[in-house]
Amino acid sequence: MISLGLLAAALAAASPGSAADALTRADGALERGDYAAAAKAYGDASALYPTCEPLEYDIGTAAAEADQVGVAVLYLERALRERPWDADARANLERVRQKRVDKVMGQEPGESPLQRLIALVPGRLFFWLGLCAWWLGFVGLALRALGRVRGPRWIPIAAILLAVPLVAASLAWRAERATPYAVVVSSGTLGVKVHAGPAADLPTSFEVHDGLKVLILDAENGFTHIRLGNGLEGYVPDGDVEAI
Repeated sequence: MISLGLLAAALAAASPGSAADALTRADGALERGDYAAAAKAYGDASALYPTCEPLEYDIGTAAAEADQVGVAVLYLERALRERPWDADARANLERVRQKRVDKVMGQEPGESPLQRLIALVPGRLFFWLGLCAWWLGFVGLALRALGRVRGPRWIPIAAILLAVPLVAASLAWRAERATPYAVVVSSGTLGVKVHAGPAADLPTSFEVHDGLKVLILDAENGFTHIRLGNGLEGYVPDGDVEAI
């Protein structure tokens, strides 16, 4: 499950001292089987390399081995957000989900078959391809109308028609990327109380536990309004959920 060997060596060779030290500590912790220390060291390295996506996978995987369920789910979700085709990250996420206290009925938020398909779309590429096809099609039709070019009329029309699904897929991808999901990450062992409103003295409806994926609806007064996959809603303290 851990697969950072060559990457860690390459980063360490090109890293400033503190990052190299963090990766060296992570490597040593893995050799000792101390996965909690490895996850922390990878996290230290990730703070210095926020755009290094593979580190998210390794933080999540090391945390999963250390039974840090909330951290593991959070970072594996982040890894899959950037690389939804990563079968290893998906397999590790499914394994760690089995360790959660909360057993989700139905689908995880944001993981319907359509949403997972949209996640695989190369959204930026599709947008620019669609835009180019759209303009080329209209330019082709305009040049034909002016008698500047000849040839089958269906070619520019086909380009315009091709642009429609490309742009639509890219917009769906952008909308899904903008949807705010989070993971419950709490140090408490008794669960996080979900309140009826954004105040600690309001009644609690139910509890959620480490590793549960939720949809963020709003934030108010130090509380985050969340919705579960089964439709239940409520407010939890901001510090008990972390955005994917």
